[in-house]
Amino acid sequence: MNTYRYYIFLIFLLITVNHSIVQAQDNPDALKTIIRIEDAFNNGNVEQLSEYIDNKTYFSFTSDLTGYFSYSQIYNLIKDYFEAYKAIKFSFASKSINADSPFGWGEYIYLKNGLRGSHKIFISLQSSDSKFYISQISIN
Repeated sequence: MNTYRYYIFLIFLLITVNHSIVQAQDNPDALKTIIRIEDAFNNGNVEQLSEYIDNKTYFSFTSDLTGYFSYSQIYNLIKDYFEAYKAIKFSFASKSINADSPFGWGEYIYLKNGLRGSHKIFISLQSSDSKFYISQISIN
């Protein structure tokens, strides 16, 4: 009976070791980028966010506006968004900073025309030239 437990323990150990080797590595640069993006949304700062906008970013705002946009188009869309929806609070409720596909999503609480509201925001990143850029922004 002890041999049986020993083999079960070995199998468990091998699976655990294999899982930790295969698991994607967290990327500290992705974490820094996610934190800076979170800060930009929390403060309604389009200038700070613009550091991470690429030349071709997918943007989705509710169901009204979706598609790939250039840097200047995204900049103006986000600028207009921050002006219309004044940030009260934003934080990523969930984030993944693995090297393959970093992302974060959270709730953006805003003030518009004296009324409080909220949007769900999803951001995904991609690496280019050893820097992370926003590949997708979805606001619902």
